[in-house]
Amino acid sequence: MTGRAITGCLFALTLLSACKDKATAEHGAPGSSAVASANASAVPAALSTMQVDHGELDTQAPQDAAMIAATQIATIVYARPHKESRRLGYVRLGAVVKRDPEATKDKVGDCKGEWYHIYPMGYVCTEDATTDLEAPLVKATKRRAHLDKPMPYAYGFVRATAPQYLKVPSKKQQIDSEFGLE
Repeated sequence: MTGRAITGCLFALTLLSACKDKATAEHGAPGSSAVASANASAVPAALSTMQVDHGELDTQAPQDAAMIAATQIATIVYARPHKESRRLGYVRLGAVVKRDPEATKDKVGDCKGEWYHIYPMGYVCTEDATTDLEAPLVKATKRRAHLDKPMPYAYGFVRATAPQYLKVPSKKQQIDSEFGLE
């Protein structure tokens, strides 16, 4: 068989299958209206109206819950009060989250401080966090990013080369080498 003959056969098969689908659509297949009505009633609800169970993540802290603040660049949140347990994430330096009023009773040897359950889930060791919200480090880092703005942080702009000193400079040396210091 030549290439032209094969192409012709494929074209004829395509036309025949198209005619069969058209005839079925015009005359309707037996029971097709029942299938169509069943499919119409099985339309899923809009995603915005669906209720999804997030398990422990849906746990709400009490309104008057005590707080704990992170004192490390990244205070790790663990699944259980043990440093060998799964890491769930971290809390940034200066961030404050709600916690249980009392430390856990489980005294695990790898935390020199105490373990606190935080909301919505997880545990934090007080080696990397503090319950004292008036601590100097917490106060110094309390300013948070403005996540509702396009540029969440205050950014600086360097207009000249930064001076480099080999030792602590005198006031005169600073004035001579640094732009707009006076």
